[in-house]
Amino acid sequence: MRRLECDYIMETTKIQWYYVAAFVALMICVSASVRVVHAAVNTIIPSNEVFLDSVCKCLKEDAKDGLCTSFATTSGYGTMPFWMTRDITNMANAFDLDRLVNAGPVGCNLTEIEALRFNADLKYWDTSHVTNFDFMFRKAKSFDGKGLRFWNVGNAETMRGMFQETTEFDDNIAF
Repeated sequence: MRRLECDYIMETTKIQWYYVAAFVALMICVSASVRVVHAAVNTIIPSNEVFLDSVCKCLKEDAKDGLCTSFATTSGYGTMPFWMTRDITNMANAFDLDRLVNAGPVGCNLTEIEALRFNADLKYWDTSHVTNFDFMFRKAKSFDGKGLRFWNVGNAETMRGMFQETTEFDDNIAF
């Protein structure tokens, strides 16, 4: 069986007189002479707790890029790069190496090798309501921050240690 090559296309949807903060993710897959288009409207991640749990579930499937297609389908949230995070206010420790490898109730139980691979493109995330970014990417040594320059962090109250020991990060964040 031939592997499908897929690309994602993002659009913002306008409904009547207001904009919906929903993204429509189109996955275009090409295989030999067949072109298939899949469309899905991603569900908004409803709470900080569900967000942290979803990070773990997604990274268990694809620790590097967050392209967790099985979790995307079962949760309705889509793959990590396209998550609808507008209701999240606390992203503290989300990709902190210690949390990712911890087997406890708030940990992800990844191996250190898996966790250190993390480098997802998170440019489509709506971070305009996030107030706490403390230690979000601490020790995420492979994370280069591509796309973070598109984040709105104007409501941030604390970003303590957000990129502590994140050696590959080399980008700006918009305020």
